[in-house]
Amino acid sequence: AIDAREFTYDAVFPPNAWQSDVFCQAGLPILRECLRGYNGTILAYGQTGSGKTYTLLDDSGLLPRLTSALFEAIAADTGSLYEVDISVVQIYNDQADDLLDDSRQNLSVQSTGTTALTWQRCLTPLDLTDLVHRARQNLVYAETQMNKASSRSHAIFQLRIRRRVSSEDGVTGTCSLLRVVDLAGSERTKKSKVEGLRLKETNAINRSLLALGNVVNALAFRKQHVPIRDSKLTLMLSDSLGGNCKTAMLVCVGPCASHAAETLSSLEFASRAMHIEVHACVNVLPCAAAEPWVEGYVQGLSEQAEGFRLAAARGAERAAQAEEALVDAERRRSDAELRLAALEEAAALWEARALDAEAAVAAERRRAGDEAAACEAQRQRERHLAAEALERERRHSGRLSDAVACLEEQLADRSKVMAECMAQAEELSDRARALEVKAQEQSAMSEELQLQLNRKEQALATDGTSFASIIRSASAKEVAAQKLLADAERRSEELARKEGAPACSCSRRFRDVQRTAECFESERLHLVEECRQEVERQKSELRARLQLREDRVNSHLADCNRRAEVELERRLSLLASREASAAEALRQKQQIQDQAKTIEDLQHQLERQKERLWRASSEPQIRYSTRKSVAGETRRPQQVPFVSRHEPGPHSKASRSRNMATLTLLLPARTPSTGTSTPAASCCSGASSKPSISSKS
Repeated sequence: AIDAREFTYDAVFPPNAWQSDVFCQAGLPILRECLRGYNGTILAYGQTGSGKTYTLLDDSGLLPRLTSALFEAIAADTGSLYEVDISVVQIYNDQADDLLDDSRQNLSVQSTGTTALTWQRCLTPLDLTDLVHRARQNLVYAETQMNKASSRSHAIFQLRIRRRVSSEDGVTGTCSLLRVVDLAGSERTKKSKVEGLRLKETNAINRSLLALGNVVNALAFRKQHVPIRDSKLTLMLSDSLGGNCKTAMLVCVGPCASHAAETLSSLEFASRAMHIEVHACVNVLPCAAAEPWVEGYVQGLSEQAEGFRLAAARGAERAAQAEEALVDAERRRSDAELRLAALEEAAALWEARALDAEAAVAAERRRAGDEAAACEAQRQRERHLAAEALERERRHSGRLSDAVACLEEQLADRSKVMAECMAQAEELSDRARALEVKAQEQSAMSEELQLQLNRKEQALATDGTSFASIIRSASAKEVAAQKLLADAERRSEELARKEGAPACSCSRRFRDVQRTAECFESERLHLVEECRQEVERQKSELRARLQLREDRVNSHLADCNRRAEVELERRLSLLASREASAAEALRQKQQIQDQAKTIEDLQHQLERQKERLWRASSEPQIRYSTRKSVAGETRRPQQVPFVSRHEPGPHSKASRSRNMATLTLLLPARTPSTGTSTPAASCCSGASSKPSISSKS
């Protein structure tokens, strides 16, 4: 916020002021002084985008009005001869260029003026307007962040007015110079966001305006040294600033709060300019005898008459066009009268309908008032219900947060249990692998036992072979014994025949041998049977032991497999149940998060509904004060609406300002010793309106 400060000026134009008000207050007095022979300057100063070019060069601005008023005054003064010349200079990047002649660029500037400058004679207002438009086309404009059509140079329009009067003593006259200066606006690069060539232009503009401010400070405080040569702008305006000239300064400010610092700087600049003293005098042309000036005087009159004849011819053409337009207008008027009669009849009918409509509108207004009251009551109830719903949602949201925390703890515990189950599953898989290793070992042992059984069977087969060889040898011995027995019997018979008596002893010996052979045979058979039985017994024992060991291994393997399968099924069912529990916990957590998001959306909707209800219930109140101040009485602050500089001209009622922003001004009464005092403007954000503040020296 900016502290209230007071500044003294000759006039303050509110945002709803017309262009004609500015012309009557600032432009017309300077023009009258120029017609009397004084030099005059109208200078526009202010921040970029504040409306300087609009105030001076618009179609309804100050310069077109000065043109019309100048030639009206010339036409009214029939006893004098006038010569009006115009030149336009542009100061771009501290370089003076002639805008009426493209070949004359970078002109030298001196304190007495610009050398080699083009001056064009203007015989009619149309000539002057055409030259101004041609010069404006050569001005440099560019778009920035702060202004779509920002002036990138200082434009100086100079009107040289020579007035000659013939008298008995000779021909006397005056020569005055009227300057209209459209200064480029000061700007900050942080706000305008310019780069490259635009940055160079901005730096040149700010340097020239700084030099102008230094000159104004030096003249206001009456310093001995005035830095008039620091810039070509100050060098060209040396007569306008404290010299032989009457100067009116228009200071344009903006209403936005973001431009408050620039507005205060502009107001301080205008306040310092109010303290500059000028020494203006009439510029009288040297008096000469009537005879030498007669020819020039007559030539000037003939040129002026030729200009008037051209203007009359143009007026005749326009009159013919106006006559044709008048005939067309008469025809349209007759048609309009017929339509008017029909419209009057319809108007009577519509008037009756309007009365009925007014009654209906009154009833509708009453009904609307009742509905508005009902809506307000409904709005209050909705606010109350919304507040209660919000409180319930907040409590529910707290409970949901607690439930979410509890579920998160359960989820963490279940995650730990799942980790333990996974570890147990790993352990069971390790045990299963160990059982598989043991089974492989048992199968290797069974294979080894089978190999041993095969070796035993091979040994039994070898024993059988040896037993068969024994039986064969026994059979061979039996055959040999039978042969011996037969031989013995034969010999015994032979002996018995030979000897007779000893036959008994031989038979006895034969019987002894036979008994011995029988015993031997029985022992052999018994031995063979025992060997066979022993082999069979050993085979059966080996088979029984192998079968027992195989059964024991198979039962152990089956038991281990059964126990492993049961344990795996139990662990898998436990894991499945825990996974289902974890999935259910995650689903509940997602539901809780969705509910929390829904609650948050409802809270945002409630906040937006509250804001809409608050905006609907609140109405802006803007009051305007039209109270005039009297002597010795201080005016209270008044709300002044701003207008956009792109609205229609002052001759249209549509150009009246809309309430787009406000600027509070404290306007105390004007005293004889001082001007009007106004504090620094406290600005509100709004449309870019262009109020103007004028100070005359």
